[in-house]
Amino acid sequence: MIFSILLFMLSAVIPGHHAKAEAETSLVDIGADDYEGTMRYKEWDDHKPFMDANGNLVDKGIGFYSSNSYGGTAWASYNIQNMGYTNFKTGLTLDSQWLVGDYGVTAVGFYADDVLLYEKQLSKKDGLLKLNISLPKQVKNFYIVVKQVRGARGVQNVVLANPVFSGSGTYSTAGDLPVSLRTIGTFNTEGYYYPNEWSGDNPAFQNIAGDLVTDGIGFSTPGSYGGTSLAEYNIDQMGYNQFTAKVSLDSKWTKGDYGRTALGVYADDYLLYEKEFTVKTPVQSLKLTIPTGTKNLTLTVKQFKGAKGTQNLVLANPLLHKVSQTPKVVPKTVAFSTVGAIDTEGNVYNHAWSEQPFLYQNNQFATSGLGLSTSSYYGGTAFAEYDIQNMGFNSLKTKLSLDYDCLVGDYGSSSVYIYADGKRLYSSSLKRTDLKSLTLRFPSKTKRIKVMVLQKKGAKGTQDVLFGNAVFTNLPISLKLSSGQVTVVNRKKSNDTVTVNSITKDETVRVYNSQNTLIASGKSIGNLLSLKIKQLGTRKGTLYVTRTSPGKLESDKLSVSYKAE
Repeated sequence: MIFSILLFMLSAVIPGHHAKAEAETSLVDIGADDYEGTMRYKEWDDHKPFMDANGNLVDKGIGFYSSNSYGGTAWASYNIQNMGYTNFKTGLTLDSQWLVGDYGVTAVGFYADDVLLYEKQLSKKDGLLKLNISLPKQVKNFYIVVKQVRGARGVQNVVLANPVFSGSGTYSTAGDLPVSLRTIGTFNTEGYYYPNEWSGDNPAFQNIAGDLVTDGIGFSTPGSYGGTSLAEYNIDQMGYNQFTAKVSLDSKWTKGDYGRTALGVYADDYLLYEKEFTVKTPVQSLKLTIPTGTKNLTLTVKQFKGAKGTQNLVLANPLLHKVSQTPKVVPKTVAFSTVGAIDTEGNVYNHAWSEQPFLYQNNQFATSGLGLSTSSYYGGTAFAEYDIQNMGFNSLKTKLSLDYDCLVGDYGSSSVYIYADGKRLYSSSLKRTDLKSLTLRFPSKTKRIKVMVLQKKGAKGTQDVLFGNAVFTNLPISLKLSSGQVTVVNRKKSNDTVTVNSITKDETVRVYNSQNTLIASGKSIGNLLSLKIKQLGTRKGTLYVTRTSPGKLESDKLSVSYKAE
């Protein structure tokens, strides 16, 4: 958790601290290795005795409260590595001398290194809570963490009555402990990133329900415009294969218009999680499998400001785990921005429109992607070209849409074109209602991919075209159909049909004419699919039929001849 290296150095010079564990060892007697905030032994300042919430004297204990005038954090740490302690026991209470009147709110958490063992939002009605908490066998440092929000009269005082480490119980776990993202540390941040607490007044993290968070990380963007905040963590070859956290907006930034917020979680450039958080979104429990070979875990927060600024997002107890499970293997996936464009024209944006996030036409966030637009005065062409030679990609994936902010009013029109080494692979005129999930296979040995928009301006300028979560990837290719699977019937004065047999459920069949124009498509619900075509014509000819299996690319085309009517 916090200050782990410093704690190890401090504990090494404390006499007797690493002696063999006795049946019970008082935390009052051994003292803390380090602490923050106000920490008192046996009594408060001015010789005020400790008392529990019921008004009873506590003759042996430790007291805590945050020194910040607005609340915040108080904590203490104890190095107990190799001490043989199996349990922590104490009575947990608020001191009754600071309960009459508004003294704010308090939460207490106990941690074994980065692992939360117990957390409680304390109230006046709790009285004296008697705790017996099992410890992991491999724990190095034990932490007591107090989080507080100040009331009109100040902060509450927390008392641990007769706190002891015991060696007479059983360990809670024996394996490797999870590690907090705060312990891993960031190698890159953008926007406002807060480890442990906010800056300024009222710094304690709180979730959307108003509960204090005793350990976590927070994000926000500059209140004057919003935009992007992110943190990147290098986990290369560390063996972590699962990420957990509890996520919500901080309740202190929900009264009034603070705009909008979304979170994206990425393993390198592979999207693991994407969600918008509102004042009505309850705390979300994340449990994400990290793909094998992941080098960097990235948390990306996108925000629009409101009349009062931007919201604050909290991830409580963000932990990396090593768990026994089937390894998650994902296709090679690299963002367009990671590859980098070798040539561009017009306005090209990576991951956001300057200071404003991407929005699909349905008003949902895209936490990464590519944006293209042309001059608002003239229209014309915008493109980005990428050299992917020898990189092992065979396709691209994206969600194609107009940005939500250019749907109302006359912003002209836009068409999208995608080329592989100058050969057109895809073209489409974008409608305001379009949100197209596009997976596009490249010809073998493709060297360059160009993504282009052609635009006509309207009275209000030109449209913004969004390629959401745009990535190059390497996907398996669907098995090519055989001639025995496809039957074409060319009828007079009625619909013609293309029937494909011996396929599986949820396979997509596409039919192209001799000009390579798609003329029919459909998804199977069983092992047989029949597609209707208005008229193939009176003469004989040739069609080209493909199939696309779930999670795979479109197959090579099967040439099928058909007879005259």
